[in-house]
Amino acid sequence: MTNNKIFTKETLLSICWKIRLIGIFFLFFLMCGSCQGQQLSENSQLITVAFYNVENLFDTINDIRHNDEEFLPNGSKQWTSKRYNDKIANISDVIADIGKDETKNAPILVGLAEVENYQVLEDLVKSSSLKKYHYGIVHFNSPDQRGIDVALIYRKRHFKVLNQKSYPLLNGNAVVATRNQLLVSGVLDNHDTIHLIVNHWTSKLSGEKKSEPKRETAALLCKHICDSLTANNPTARIIVMGDFNDNPDAKSLCLHLNAKGKIEELSTADYLYNPMYQLYKDGIGSCFYQGKSNLFDQIIVSSALTKNDSDAYCFFQANTFQNQKIKQSNERYESYPFRTYAGGKYQGGYSDHFPAYITLIKSSK
Repeated sequence: MTNNKIFTKETLLSICWKIRLIGIFFLFFLMCGSCQGQQLSENSQLITVAFYNVENLFDTINDIRHNDEEFLPNGSKQWTSKRYNDKIANISDVIADIGKDETKNAPILVGLAEVENYQVLEDLVKSSSLKKYHYGIVHFNSPDQRGIDVALIYRKRHFKVLNQKSYPLLNGNAVVATRNQLLVSGVLDNHDTIHLIVNHWTSKLSGEKKSEPKRETAALLCKHICDSLTANNPTARIIVMGDFNDNPDAKSLCLHLNAKGKIEELSTADYLYNPMYQLYKDGIGSCFYQGKSNLFDQIIVSSALTKNDSDAYCFFQANTFQNQKIKQSNERYESYPFRTYAGGKYQGGYSDHFPAYITLIKSSK
């Protein structure tokens, strides 16, 4: 017996309405999707945001407050004015080129680690490679025993600083003698309010297990700063960057900072996305520790920066910058960064880290 189902007018209208709702939902999904799926067009604008651990950018002047004696002309590194000027030239050349293949321009925002003071930053932004970009500087002295700090340089034409603050790492009420975390809030291209947090967490030189609690404490401080920003504005556009001295899958980043490796894992509570996670899984690194490639240098974004908003910049892609000139020429170490010193001997290179960077995109009207 054949059962011929008869659709009434009301049933057909109901089916059509459901199909319409599905179509509206699908369109909404596309509109709110990740910028990673956004296609480049003639109207697309791309900019670079970068982070670079520049490895011991010291001047040649003794600072009696810090342990900088090895980086003096008569110190163990024989750190002369010529070597210092060569280092400035090398680092500025790299910064000018980060992301240029994608954006055809120098980075708008660059977080830096291992800079000694404001003067070395001034020398850097006034170098022949960078002076035409008119970078401004945000820097605070930190209680690090060697005197190395984090900083941010920004192109003044594109970024207006609204607020800046330095957060020390605390052990109870005592300040830990390490790098502070730098928060800079500002307006990008007269439209987007962006918050940047620059980090340089404790290294593993004293041993991974011994130093791990300090990185976890640093992660909690960074999370506190992020939570304070989102408490004030749930859609705060946050960029966390730094040399975390941990890989993207480490407990400090996954658990304590709560940075997710996949966009689909984001939620109201879990709002930090680490695009470097997949790079790490794909075997891409930024430095070497004990002969092993690691991706310690990372840039993490809040979920608001992953939304496809044509009126504002959003996250497009992440990478590390590894052009041939900043790599070792020695065949045995050809994938390693070309350092200033190696094995205590002067090499005249750049840094022991490759820069990390992200590309932001928006469509012009």
